[in-house]
Amino acid sequence: MTERPKKYYEPDDELDLREIFAAAWKGKWIAIAFMIITSIAGTTFALSKEDIYKATVLLAPANVENQASDIRGQIGGLASLAGINLGRSGANQSVLAIEILQSHSFLSDFIKKHRLEPLISAVKEWDKDKNEFIYDSEIYDAQAESWLAPQSSGSEKPTDWSLVRAFRNNHLLIEEDIKSGLVTVSISHYAPETAKDWANMIVADLNERMRKQDIKEANASIEFLKAKLNETSVSEMQQLFYRLIENESRKVMLANVRPDYVFKIVDPAIAPQDPSEPKRIQIIFIFMAAGGGIGIAMAILVTFLSSSIKSKANKSFEKN
Repeated sequence: MTERPKKYYEPDDELDLREIFAAAWKGKWIAIAFMIITSIAGTTFALSKEDIYKATVLLAPANVENQASDIRGQIGGLASLAGINLGRSGANQSVLAIEILQSHSFLSDFIKKHRLEPLISAVKEWDKDKNEFIYDSEIYDAQAESWLAPQSSGSEKPTDWSLVRAFRNNHLLIEEDIKSGLVTVSISHYAPETAKDWANMIVADLNERMRKQDIKEANASIEFLKAKLNETSVSEMQQLFYRLIENESRKVMLANVRPDYVFKIVDPAIAPQDPSEPKRIQIIFIFMAAGGGIGIAMAILVTFLSSSIKSKANKSFEKN
């Protein structure tokens, strides 16, 4: 008995794809309606967003300590044997400065020093014509300069933690070019002048903090070295201590005469004329694309459901 040749049937993918395209074309008005609706929604949403301006400061490491590198190279070995730390290198100081710039303690002090709490937590928008901020009247009284509604913490005034978090998330951006060592500090805000002022102020405050900290440490080192000098009668150690004291004194002198202590300002911030956010065209396009995708899916679904219902109805009619 001979076996009949087996026949293999493969699904007709081209036919299925053709049916899908046909269904999409049949329900094209549904897709078009979705695109129109989402485009209107996207345009409304984009226009409702406030303009955000970004001011940027370009910085280069000042490398103040490199000016005393000749002394460090000559006595660094002896100092390490004596258990004395000559301080950070310029590269390490820049890295530390960037970390301090993002730290909670520095940002909290910066916000308090310049009284930025209302501008961070209570501003709703900026009136370009009047050049003034519009505050949320439910939580802050601008005339009385007082907080009204309780915050999430339960107190009326926002906490340091919430202020620093809002400042980091909404206003501050730090970018470092690893190859060149250049650092970009950007501040975003509703008002271009405010963004410019904050960007320049935060760099000035960082340099001042690092300068004072190094002066304090250098003075403490000088006092320590003088005490050690009085304790030894070995001429080699005395020479070492004298040169270390000279190095620390030079560090204090350089810190006192240079305001751009850690970072030198290559390009200061200026008030931007054009907003950096929101990207309104992109927002509208995303809404339109999403609406088109949903509309096409709905058109295909409605067409297939309609065809299925008609097919069932015809079969039911034929049986009857």
